[in-house]
Amino acid sequence: MTVIVSVFLIASFGLWIAQRVKSYSASLSCGILVLIWLMLTCIVGLRSWNVGRDSLMYARQFEALGTRSLGIRDYLAPGYTLVSLALRVIGLDEYQYLFIVMAGLTFGFLLFAVWRLSKMPAVTLFILLSFGNLLESVNQYRQFLALSIVLFSFIFFIENKVIIYYLLIILACCFHPSALICLLIPIVLHWHFSDLTMIVVSISSVILFSVLTPLIHKAMNILPYVQNYVGSQFDSKISLENVAVFTFRLLVFIGVLYCFHKTKSDNKDKKEVGIFFYGIFFQALALVLPVLARLPFYGVQISSVLIPSCMGNKEIDTEKETRFIPLWCDVLIILVFALYLVADCYSKRFMWTDYSFFWQQTDVLSAIRRWTPQ
Repeated sequence: MTVIVSVFLIASFGLWIAQRVKSYSASLSCGILVLIWLMLTCIVGLRSWNVGRDSLMYARQFEALGTRSLGIRDYLAPGYTLVSLALRVIGLDEYQYLFIVMAGLTFGFLLFAVWRLSKMPAVTLFILLSFGNLLESVNQYRQFLALSIVLFSFIFFIENKVIIYYLLIILACCFHPSALICLLIPIVLHWHFSDLTMIVVSISSVILFSVLTPLIHKAMNILPYVQNYVGSQFDSKISLENVAVFTFRLLVFIGVLYCFHKTKSDNKDKKEVGIFFYGIFFQALALVLPVLARLPFYGVQISSVLIPSCMGNKEIDTEKETRFIPLWCDVLIILVFALYLVADCYSKRFMWTDYSFFWQQTDVLSAIRRWTPQ
């Protein structure tokens, strides 16, 4: 899906320009951000149903949706269901309207969060792209909207506006129930952990979850809808790919800890590191139970904000002298994530399907309507 990757790279470059011109003209910078939002919304939102592995399923479900046909999946995501029903009530009953509304909401929350949280918004968006989750915006777009809302909510959590944070998490849950795990972040971060403790807990969690796997499976079997995933194709064993993902994100976490240990970090940085630790903890769970692979990124995505904070001319205090992180380290970081992006794209073959707009699939869309039960 070269078109999707390219449009995100262009968006990253656009964020770099917007940040550069902000000091000269705030209105011009704002205009560039709006153009970036429009570009992402149109390219992702106006795609056809065959772009993304799950898009056909979403298209068929939307065009067959009715108040009498609602199932447990619809009730578990009331926000998504209400958006879908509202579009159908006003006569916008073709799938491309749902796609573009979801894209508009997603990139609105995402871009605002990236712009407010990151010291280098362009690098943050590139890291999110490298992790592969931006590419999921054309596939698992319900959860991607939830992820974007959660990232947006971190603005208020860091500013100690916990009530607003909780309200936004509830909103995210209305689009994907997995966002519920973020309700525990303020409770967990109430305790202060040393760097060594966080590393030890992150690694030992793999052993803990391995032992608890049978109990977790039993708990999942009790939960409605979640039980459908137990024993499915997603409920697989530990794979080399899962180990690689966990190892890479753990190394990034350790690198961030090292950077902030050597530099003077404020309370904002400490909260973001705590959120990252929370994500790594669930990354250990996803390593043992790949069926829960969607859970870690709610916390892990904050790394895209932390890494740019480690880049640039950051002073490092040593016993002998104060020096600066050299430019080649920044280049190396970008190169590492670029290689990670390439590896991720090759491991998820569906990302390389041909891109097409919805109007290029008119005949097939008619067939979808005939196949869908009324």
